[in-house]
Amino acid sequence: MRPLRLSLQAIGPFNGLVDIDFEKIGANELFLIHGKTGSGKTTLFDAICYALYSKVPSGREGSLKSDFAKETDKPFVEFTFALKDVRYVAYRQWAYKVPLKTKDGTKGCPESCTFSKINADGSIETLASSKSQMNVLVQERLGLDVNQFSQVVLLPQGEFRQLLLASSQDREVLMEKLFDASLYDGVQAWFDAEMKRFEGEGRDATARRKTYLEQVYGMIPEDRRPGDDAVFGVQAVDGEIGILRAQIETAGSDVAALMTAADASRSTLEAARQLSKDLGELARRAAEEAKLKDEQARIEPLGTSLRLARIAASLLPEQTELDRKESAVAGSRKRLADTTLAYEVANARKRGADEQVKLLPDLEMSVSMLATVDGQAKELRNTLQTMTGLQTRLAVVTKDMAESFRQQQAVEKGLAELTSRLGLDRGARDKLQASEVDLASLCSRLEKLQKGVATAGRIAKQTQFLVALKASSAGLESRKAAAAEALAALRERWNRNAAGVLAQGLQDGDACPVCGSPEHPRPARLADATATQDAIEAAELGLEQTTSAAGEAAIAVEKAATVLDSETATLRDLEQELGEAVCEAAVASTTRQMDAERARQNALKKLDEGIYELETKRIPKGNAMLAGIKAKIASLTTELDQLGIQIAEQKAVFTRQLQPPIADRLAGRDVSPDSIEELIKDAAKEASVLVLRMEGIKREHNEAGTELAGLESGRRAIGAALEQAELELKQRQHEMIAKLQASPFGDVEGLKKAYQPHAWIEATEARIKQHQEAGASVRAIIAELEKRVDKREDPDMEALEQRDAEHQSKLKEATAALHRLQHTEGALSKLAVEIRAMDAQFQRVEARMRVLGRLAEQVGGKGQPRISLKRFFLAQRLEEVLIQASNRLRVLSEGRFELLLDKKAADGRIGAGLDLRVGDGFTGTDRPVNTLSGGQMFLASLSMALGLADVVQARSGGIRLDTLFVDEGFGSLDDETLQVALKVLNELRKGRMVGVISHVEELKRQIEKKIEVQGSGAGSTLKMVF
Repeated sequence: MRPLRLSLQAIGPFNGLVDIDFEKIGANELFLIHGKTGSGKTTLFDAICYALYSKVPSGREGSLKSDFAKETDKPFVEFTFALKDVRYVAYRQWAYKVPLKTKDGTKGCPESCTFSKINADGSIETLASSKSQMNVLVQERLGLDVNQFSQVVLLPQGEFRQLLLASSQDREVLMEKLFDASLYDGVQAWFDAEMKRFEGEGRDATARRKTYLEQVYGMIPEDRRPGDDAVFGVQAVDGEIGILRAQIETAGSDVAALMTAADASRSTLEAARQLSKDLGELARRAAEEAKLKDEQARIEPLGTSLRLARIAASLLPEQTELDRKESAVAGSRKRLADTTLAYEVANARKRGADEQVKLLPDLEMSVSMLATVDGQAKELRNTLQTMTGLQTRLAVVTKDMAESFRQQQAVEKGLAELTSRLGLDRGARDKLQASEVDLASLCSRLEKLQKGVATAGRIAKQTQFLVALKASSAGLESRKAAAAEALAALRERWNRNAAGVLAQGLQDGDACPVCGSPEHPRPARLADATATQDAIEAAELGLEQTTSAAGEAAIAVEKAATVLDSETATLRDLEQELGEAVCEAAVASTTRQMDAERARQNALKKLDEGIYELETKRIPKGNAMLAGIKAKIASLTTELDQLGIQIAEQKAVFTRQLQPPIADRLAGRDVSPDSIEELIKDAAKEASVLVLRMEGIKREHNEAGTELAGLESGRRAIGAALEQAELELKQRQHEMIAKLQASPFGDVEGLKKAYQPHAWIEATEARIKQHQEAGASVRAIIAELEKRVDKREDPDMEALEQRDAEHQSKLKEATAALHRLQHTEGALSKLAVEIRAMDAQFQRVEARMRVLGRLAEQVGGKGQPRISLKRFFLAQRLEEVLIQASNRLRVLSEGRFELLLDKKAADGRIGAGLDLRVGDGFTGTDRPVNTLSGGQMFLASLSMALGLADVVQARSGGIRLDTLFVDEGFGSLDDETLQVALKVLNELRKGRMVGVISHVEELKRQIEKKIEVQGSGAGSTLKMVF
C-alpha cells in the first residue's frame, strides 16, 4: 500500500483544512513529521487509521473530533492510496450541524462514509457507502485489521527499546500489547472456572450426602441407631430397609384379618338398618291406607255429578245449534227487507242513466272536430320550427363568413412578415459565414502556448533547484576536503603515538618490540590521547560518507542540468513553431479569439435553425392555413344561397296550411309558435274533458244496469232460502223438546245447570282413578313389607353401631401403621439411591479434578517446565519476531549481532520463558541485551520493530506496504547513535517511503523533506518543506 494524499478538517488539534500530497514526497524517500510534543504529529497517522477502519489502535477515535472547531464546521478525513496500480479513496465524515438558509438555527447532518475506486479513465466507482460494509471491504483489500496495520506501518521505536531491556515479566506485558493473547487468558480462566465448578460440585455432593444420611438417621428408631454416625453409610440403610420390609409383611397380614372382621360387622349393621327402615315404612303405609278410606266418602258424590255432566255434554251441542238456527232465520228476514229497499233505489238510478246516453252522438262529433284542429296546429308548428331553424343557421353562417374574412386578412399579414424575416436571416447568415476562422488551428495554438507556459514554469523551478544543488554540491566538496585533511592529520598523530601505544602493553621482563631490551626504564609516552584507532575508523567512515554524498550530489547536479537543457530546448522549439514568445498574454489573446469564434459558430447555428424553421415549418404552415380559410369561405357562400331558397319554400307551405277550422280559432291571434302551442294545449284539454264526460256517462249506465240486475237476483235468492230455513227450524224444535222430556233434566234450564266443561270432566275422572290406584298400591306395598319383616322386632341399632365402629377403628389404626411402614421404607429406598448417586458423582468429580488439576497447573505454568500456556504462545511469537529481527540485525551490524530467546530457564522460575540474549558473531558467545552500546541498541530495537512488521505482514497474507512510519525513540540517542540511526533509515527507504515522527531538532536539520506541525492556542497547522 502506498499513500497518495491525506486531507482532513476539524480533526484533533487541526481546526482548518489540512492537505498532505505524499506524491510530492516521492516513492522511495525519507521524510520527517516534525513538531513539538502534543502538536498533532501522531494524529496524522490516527487519521489514516480512522479513514480506513473507523477506529485507531490507541482507542482515541471518540476524541478525534477537534475541540477547536465550531459545531457547524464539517469534520472529515479523506485518504487516497494505491494498491499495486489501483487507486482507492477512503472518506469518513463525522456528524455536524448545518446552518439553515432561510432562518436562524441549524439542522443535523448525519455521519457518512464512502470507499471508492479511481478507474483508469478518471471516473469514480463507489464500492461501499455504509460503515460496516466499508470496514469489511477495506480489511479484505488490505489484508490487515487496524492493529496489524499499525504494527506494520507505524513502528513505535521507544516501545521496542523497552521490549529489549525489560525483564521477562515486563516483556510479557509489552508482548500482550503487540499480540492478542486473550484466547490463552480465556483458556486459563476456563480451567480456573472448571476447577471451581468441580470443587463446588464436590462440596455440594458431600453436603447433600450428609443431608440424606441425617434424614435416614432420623427415620431409624433409637434402639436400632448405630452409636457412631461417622461410620453410618448406605449398608446400614439397606439393613434398615430389610427390617422395615419384614414389618410391612406382618402388618399386612394383621390388616387383612381385621378387614375380614370389619366386613362381617358392617354386613350385620347394614341388615339391622334395613329391618328398622322396613318397620318404619310399614307404619307409614298403614297410616296412608286409613287416610284413603276417609277420602272415599268425598269421592262417591263426584261420580253422580260426573254421570249427569256427561249426558248434558251430549245434548247441549244440539240445543246450541238450534239457538243458532233461530238467530240465522231472524237475520235472513232482515236482509230480505234491506234488499227490497235497495232494489227500488237502483231502479231510479237506471232511469236517469238512460237519459244521459242520448247525449253521446253530439259529444263524439265535438271530439272529432278538436282532433282535426290538433293535427292542423301541429303541422303549422313544425313548419314554423323549420323556418326558425333555417333563419338561425343563416345568422350563424353569416357570422362565420365575417370571421373567415378576418382570419384571411390576419394570415396574409403574418405570411408577409415571415417572408420578410426569412430574407433578413439569410442576409445575416451570409455575413457570419464570410467571417469564419479556423477553430482547430486556434485550439492547437492554445495547447502549444499552455504547454510552453508550463514548460517555462518548470524551467524556473528547475533553475532554482539546480542552483540549490550546486550550492549543496560545493558544500559537500568542501566538507570532503576538510574530512580528508582531518583524516591525514589524525593518521599523522597516530603515527607519532605508535611508540607510546606499544609501550602501554610492555611488562617488566618482556622484550621491547623496538630495541629488544627486557628492561624499560623510560617507556615512550602517548603524544596525543585523542589519536586512537577508533577515531581513525570514525574519520574514515565520515570521509567515505562525505565522498559518497558529494558524488551523489555531483550526479544530481548533472541530472538537473540535463533536465534544464531539455526543458529549455523544448520551449525554444515551441516559440519557433508559434513565431512569438510564449507568455500568459498570448494565451489570454488566443483564448479570447477562440471564445469569439465559438460565439460566432453558436450564432450561425441559431440562424440556420431559424431559417430551417421558417422554410420548412412556419411559412408552409401559414400557406396551408390560408388555403383552408379560402375553401371555407367558398363553402359558406354556397350554404347561404341554399338557406335563402329553403326559407322561401317554408313560407309558401305555411300559407297553404293556414285553413279552417284552425284559421277560425287563430282569428284575432298573433300567429307564432307560442300561440300555436297554446292552441294545441287548449284543444287537447277540451277534448280530454269531453272524453271523460262520455266515459262517465257510459260507465254510469253500465253500473246502474248491473246493480239493478244483481239486486233482483239477490232478493229472489234470499226469499227462497228463508222459506227453507223456517221449515227446518220448526222440525228441529219438535225433536229437541222430545229429547229433553226423555232426559233427567226435563227442560233447557235443567240441561244447562247439569252441564260442566270438558276439562272438569277429565279432571274429575283422573281424580277418581288416582284414588283407586293409590289404594291398590298402598295395599300391595303393605303386603310386601309384612312379608320382609316377618313379624320381627326393631333391632338395638346403638349397640350394633358401637361394635362396628370398634372394628373400623382397629382396621384404620392397623392400616395407618402399615402405610407408615411403607412410606418409611419408600423414603429410605429413595435416599439409598440418592446416596449411591452422590457417592458416584463425588468419585467422578474427584477423578475429573485430578485431570483438570494437572492440566490447570501445566497451563498456569506451575508444572514442568514452569512456563504458562500464554507465555509459551508469546515465546513462539517472540521467536518468530526474533528470527526476522536477527536477519535484519545481521545486515545492519555487518554480520556481528543476532537476537536469541533464552530457552534454558534453568532456575525453574514461573516468570521465565521470555528472556532475551544477544549473540555476538565476533566473539562466538551470547550475552545479555543490556550490554549493547547505544548505537547497537538502536539497531537491535529497530530490527525488532521491522521483524514484528515482517511477521504481521506475512501472517496477514503477504500484503506489501510501501510505506513505513517510525514513531519517536530518537530523543535519548547521542550524536553518534543518531547518525547511525539516520544511516539505517536511509537504507530502509530503498523500495519504500519512510516517515519519521519526531520532535528532535537534529533530525529536522538533517532530513531534507519535512512536514512541520505547528501548534498554537487556536489549533495546529502544518506545512510541507522540500
